[in-house]
Amino acid sequence: MRKFVFVFGLLLLGACSSDLTLPPKIDGIVAPVPGNFMVSTTDAVVYDLSWTTSDATVTSYYNLYIFNPFTGTTEMFDSTTTTAVQVNTTTPTPGIVFGVSAVSIDNLESGPVFSAAE
Repeated sequence: MRKFVFVFGLLLLGACSSDLTLPPKIDGIVAPVPGNFMVSTTDAVVYDLSWTTSDATVTSYYNLYIFNPFTGTTEMFDSTTTTAVQVNTTTPTPGIVFGVSAVSIDNLESGPVFSAAE
């Protein structure tokens, strides 16, 4: 029985194609990841978000995210063309975490960066 399983496994491997088709390469400009992302607060429900970009000429806009520590999910809640925004929440949220990513002129999004309120 073991010989049969071994031979069958070899036949199965031999039948597999070695030609892998890779997904097509996306041509386009990817926006640089935002830098120096800071979240500060002077009020229990008002948060000031600010960041920098290393190349504003290829960045079209920024997506803003909020991380929900209770569900472990991240949701996009707004977009902006500026590098600083003020976010008002309805209730105080200790430990709230925000994120920002950049979207290029070719509509390709960078990876997000996250920061908690200081």
